[in-house]
Amino acid sequence: MYLMRRFLGLILIGLKLLVLHTFSSMASNEQISFVLMKKYTRPISQSYIIDTSLPMENIRSQWISGYHVAQISRGQFGYSVIMNGGMIPQRIISSDTFPTMQIRDQLALGLRITSISGYQGKWNIVMTLDNRVMNQYVILQSTFPSQIIQSYWGKGYRIGVLDYINGYWVLSMNRSLLSSAQSYAIHNSIPIETIDTLLKGFALRDCKQIEDKFLFIMEGNSSKEDVIQFSGNELTKQAIDSAWGRGYALIAMQMEQSSNQYAYWMRDSVIEISSLDISVPPQDSVSHSMFDRHIMSCHDCLSSTIAMRKRAQGYLLQKDTSSAIAMYANYASSYPSSKAWIDSSLVLLARPIDSVHKENLGSPINTSGSEWDPVPSPDGQSLYLSVRDRIGGEGRQDVFVAERADSLMNGMWKNPVSIGKGVNSQTGEETIDNVSTDGNTLFLSGTFPGTYGKFDIYTAERTSDGWDNLRQMPRPINSEYHDESACLSSDGKVLLFSSDRPGAIGDLYVPMNYRFADGTHGNMDVWASIKTDTGWSEPINLGDNINTPFSERSLFLHPDGRTLYFSSNGHPGMGGLDVFVSYRLNADSWTEWSIPKNMGKAINTVDDDFSYKISVSGDTAYYAAQDAPDGLGQWDVYRVIIPKNVRPQPIASLSGKVIDKLTKKSIRATIIWEDLQTGKKVGSSTVNPIDGSYFIVLPLGKKYGYYASADGYYPSSSYIDLKKQQFALSKKYDIQLSAMPITEEKEVTVELSNVFFDYGSAQLLEESQPELLRLATIIKEKGYAKILISGHTDDVGSDSFNDRLSLQRANSVKNYLITLGLSREILQAKGFGKRKPRSFEKTEEANAENRRVEVTISGR
Repeated sequence: MYLMRRFLGLILIGLKLLVLHTFSSMASNEQISFVLMKKYTRPISQSYIIDTSLPMENIRSQWISGYHVAQISRGQFGYSVIMNGGMIPQRIISSDTFPTMQIRDQLALGLRITSISGYQGKWNIVMTLDNRVMNQYVILQSTFPSQIIQSYWGKGYRIGVLDYINGYWVLSMNRSLLSSAQSYAIHNSIPIETIDTLLKGFALRDCKQIEDKFLFIMEGNSSKEDVIQFSGNELTKQAIDSAWGRGYALIAMQMEQSSNQYAYWMRDSVIEISSLDISVPPQDSVSHSMFDRHIMSCHDCLSSTIAMRKRAQGYLLQKDTSSAIAMYANYASSYPSSKAWIDSSLVLLARPIDSVHKENLGSPINTSGSEWDPVPSPDGQSLYLSVRDRIGGEGRQDVFVAERADSLMNGMWKNPVSIGKGVNSQTGEETIDNVSTDGNTLFLSGTFPGTYGKFDIYTAERTSDGWDNLRQMPRPINSEYHDESACLSSDGKVLLFSSDRPGAIGDLYVPMNYRFADGTHGNMDVWASIKTDTGWSEPINLGDNINTPFSERSLFLHPDGRTLYFSSNGHPGMGGLDVFVSYRLNADSWTEWSIPKNMGKAINTVDDDFSYKISVSGDTAYYAAQDAPDGLGQWDVYRVIIPKNVRPQPIASLSGKVIDKLTKKSIRATIIWEDLQTGKKVGSSTVNPIDGSYFIVLPLGKKYGYYASADGYYPSSSYIDLKKQQFALSKKYDIQLSAMPITEEKEVTVELSNVFFDYGSAQLLEESQPELLRLATIIKEKGYAKILISGHTDDVGSDSFNDRLSLQRANSVKNYLITLGLSREILQAKGFGKRKPRSFEKTEEANAENRRVEVTISGR
């Protein structure tokens, strides 16, 4: 019978790792009735916890460490918890009454009951996201459920939990894709010496003591079971540790029960719960009724919201929008906590379909095979895509690129080709996610040799010979979890990506590819990592305006730096994953976003919609569709003109080449741009190492200076004033760099393009400071000893006025350079007035070109 020793206030923890050792020194286990351990051929990571109250902090700590609850037992002196190695999503429900509604909610989301404990009317239910269990049936009744077990065995179900708790026989029956034979037995004791005779060829899975009887659950096949039992004085931590060391693992640990536990809580009522699969939209009146009963019985539960959406999806699949609208309207008044969701869904469904033009890109982009993940380069001249079984590839799945057939942007493309063996391989399955704004870095994701976890983010850099080998991004961007869909901000300072790592919005860790709620996308969230001098920062979750307890993935941050496109099944939508757009509200924050806006019925369908990439101009999106009526293969690439109300903000793009001023040959350089009002560096990018071309994107509303930096050259600069610009702007400008003098006889003259004065004034504006600081730094580092500063004006006004103004401006530059630490002796200022014009045209543009300050550097 029971060991009635009392150890109040006791907490006991044991841990067995793969190396078979324990930690902590522990007290006696006298509050435990018995322990069963079974020998396994493979070592099992395992821990146990004993406490007077449910040890949730310790359980959470073990969850984080990669363990899951295998069993909870409750007795008159406290709890015992067995935890096995393996990170599996779990939730523990504690309630003073049997939590029927909560269980029904979690079953619909895909979780299954894996352990139940209770005492004096209180319940603790362990629910696990176990994708092996397709359906679960749960019943509570006062009599032993032998007939129910036999009936459900005949339907292909197997016993999950069977116990006597709080006056109920509690039974869960599981239906799995694969199941083995099963049996149970009730015995007066634990016949360790003759256990194989009791098991009759089955393997022992669990054992419960109920009053003076022992209930055994057996399944599968075993010719001989090596089981040991501990109870009474034999039950010590040292005994368990020793058994662990010999290859045994805990299969049962039961707490002491009080002598009146069973009679006191006898019940006559029956509770039945069956899991409902809400991942498949209902297609007939019977299934719609089942969904409706679930929604009404799980009032304001998370699964109810999903069930509503799946009901709407069912109607939409039948092109019955009016019934979907009527359904939401019917629930609106009864579900106050879901009001925002319901209202948004009603607005979406009632919204007229935008008139958009969708176009299959056709041949040569699409073939009879599969092409997906289209990624246009920001300059619009290239289109990257993932392909399968395409001629010219390195393996079965590769990344290809197509170039524009001409420069007219008329939609014509050349035949796509493999981007090379640096990225593609014979065995890998390469998929492309995004490309940097300068076009020189590709972002891919996959599982390759050396992967940290289930799926990692990789980059490939453009070289003068093509694309370099794949490089795995470092921690903390990559982790042991599923990381994908990286997108670099146009200034190169922030990397956004999606991941199923712990810390996501929602209280349940759900890995990618686990069946949860209405899909297998897991709880993927969008994260941001900031580039620092020492590497990438710890990722920041973008917050609950963007992320939900479900999945947010397939993201694209527009080069404007504030418009985010992503797919989600956690916001009000049409069915599965829908495409949304959200706008960053604070330029200094990555956690302040507008409420995401559904892209609408013209873009989103009742299926999963994802991989939308938006052009720099903001009017065109590229995407892939599966088995479309006008498709050439399984997956085809499309483009669509997106509605104006979901487009990004207009931006300015600058492009051109960096060349040597004398030879006109391209130069490998870095383009840097800065906010001239604050003097702060805003961003940087590299030029194309093959032809020296560059492409940068600037948000409107500021005055920017930008310059090209290359070894051996003066960093020639220019500026663009976008303070009052309201419309998109595209500017082409070749940056010509002058080689710095390397001997005393050589000299170079360069214009200080980003030195500014008010009209007719010689007072330096603060916007000039970055340019002059750069000049002073170069002079100091290189040791130049002769600097001529030349002021020039336009031809407006008298000669004397212009001579005086040009000299005053040259002296202003000279004096500022002195404040930066340059010697007065090496600086000379001259004013040339209007005598050395660059242009003789009589236009304002020519006048602006003639107004300038130049420096001539020599004398090392």
